[in-house]
This record gives sequence, structure tokens and C-alpha cells, in this order.
Amino acid sequence: MRVLFLYLFFGSFSIQAQLIQDESYLDESFWIFKNKLEASILTEDKEAFKKCLADNIILGGYACDNDASSCSKEEVMKSYFENDANAAESWNALRWILRFGFKRMTKSRHIDSRIIKNGIPRFQAPSFKTKIDEENELIVLGERVNIREEPSLNAKVIRQASYEVFACDCNSNTHKKTTYQEVDGIGWMEIKLKNGKVGYIAAKYGSNIEGRELTVAKIKGEWKIISFFMPLGC
Repeated sequence: MRVLFLYLFFGSFSIQAQLIQDESYLDESFWIFKNKLEASILTEDKEAFKKCLADNIILGGYACDNDASSCSKEEVMKSYFENDANAAESWNALRWILRFGFKRMTKSRHIDSRIIKNGIPRFQAPSFKTKIDEENELIVLGERVNIREEPSLNAKVIRQASYEVFACDCNSNTHKKTTYQEVDGIGWMEIKLKNGKVGYIAAKYGSNIEGRELTVAKIKGEWKIISFFMPLGC
């Protein structure tokens, strides 16, 4: 029994370690920057956070009036962090993203290489975004999360999952009506099990609950946030 317990414990930890890896330690200068960034986000220090932004930030979609994909740092602050209607959501999104670490990269998904050339050092968070196909896969972000037969707290628990990848119809433009449901005030995501059946998890434990990704690149010798990106379809 003790051997089985140890296997389950370390097996779960191993899966989590494979999907969520904070590689900040690989660059000392970035590590210092990340600590300042985290402090500004945790305290909601707008002036300190603004210093972490590049002159132009890629947001995706049509975020600003003058451009289809990027905004000036002043526009980002005004729209996302100084507007009372959006500020709480924006700070919470950043805190959620940073929980799951930065992945070191030499090129970016979703960012045109003409904007930032491949090979320029960068880090992207959350780290698990590089490990899955977000339109067709979802990670259960939690320990022993219940998977139920139906989208209800009263439904039978099929099994539990810890930091495990499941197939899903996660693209918001093409998903089925059953992919996301709200029942009794709780959001539920439909996932596909290996036996061909489907199950449901509370949406707050799904990796697609926050669609944005944060990219930090070294520009003129300084680390700056270059994207707070929401891909199309999310």
C-alpha cells in the first residue's frame, strides 16, 4: 500500500513537472525582472507595472483604434489597468498566468517574426501553453479534480485527475453546445475520455479558463512585456 501511495504521489508530481516548468532561473537578468514584475502585479502597482511594458504591446484582435493587433503602453494601462471596469479582471488574469511559470523560447507562437525576430531571447507564460494544442486539448490544473458523468455537483464521479491532458472541443468559434455549460452557477467543461465517453470538470480547473498568454523579450538590453495576447478563437 505504501509503495502504491508513493507511486501515485510522485507520478502526479512528475506529470505536473512535465507540463508546468518555470525556466526563469535559466537567465539571471530575467529572474530579477520577473521578481519586479510579480511584485508590481501582486500589489497592483500601476507605475511599477508600466515600467515593465514595451512601448507597444501585442494584444490580438482589434484591441486599439489605430492598429489591428498592438497598443501603446499608455493605451494598455488606460484600457486594462486604469479602467475600473477592466482592472480587477486584468490583474487577476496576470496573477493566474504567473502561477504556471515561464518557458524560455527563441521564437513566439502567434507573434509575427517581423515584429520580433526569431532568435531574440524571450520567455512566455503560462509555460504549459507550449505543451498542448489549445483548440483540441485541455489540462486539468489541480490535484485530484473530480470528473463527473454530467455537468452537476450531484452527478456521479467517474474518476479523478491531476495535471492531466484531455481532448476537448475547446475552440470557442467551433465548439459544441455541450463543451461549456453553466449549471447552478458553476461553469463546466466537457472533456473526452480515452474510453470514448465524455466527462465534465469544473471549468475553473481547466487550462483554457484564461486564454491570454504573456511574452517578455529582451529589447535593447532590457526585459519588457511585448504581448498580453488573446489568440483568435479563445
